[in-house]
Amino acid sequence: MTETEQKTEVQQQEEERPSEWSELTGLLRQMQEDAAEQKKYARRQYRLMQVCTGIFGCLLAVVLAAGLVLYPKINALMGQSEAVLTNLQSATSDIAQLDYAGTLGKVDSLLEKGEDGVAEMLESVKHALEILESIDIQKLNTAINDLQTAISPIANLFGRK
Repeated sequence: MTETEQKTEVQQQEEERPSEWSELTGLLRQMQEDAAEQKKYARRQYRLMQVCTGIFGCLLAVVLAAGLVLYPKINALMGQSEAVLTNLQSATSDIAQLDYAGTLGKVDSLLEKGEDGVAEMLESVKHALEILESIDIQKLNTAINDLQTAISPIANLFGRK
């Protein structure tokens, strides 16, 4: 190659280098901007993580405080529920020991006796009505008038009319 050809080739390479350099610097600037943006987002993410951690910490504190306040009440309630359960078991065993058949038999016999008593009472009422119906009211009135006539002189003697 001749010297002029070498110069033109070198010039071409030199002309191409600045365009490569400008591309590289452009890419480096772009990378720098991207890195700055990533850094900005990383800071936001870090700040949001701090806020979330704070909220979680507050929530945990509230849950622990509620647990500390409610624990004695829950413990007392459990003691009461054990007593209620014991009473319930006792009542259940008492109910299981009841003699339902015997009790119902006694109720039946009581009802039968009541029926017999009512029947006897009705019979007595019928008998009393028969006696009242057999009385001759006319004769009774006549007997009362006769008695009054016989007693009136004695009543006058004692000062009564």
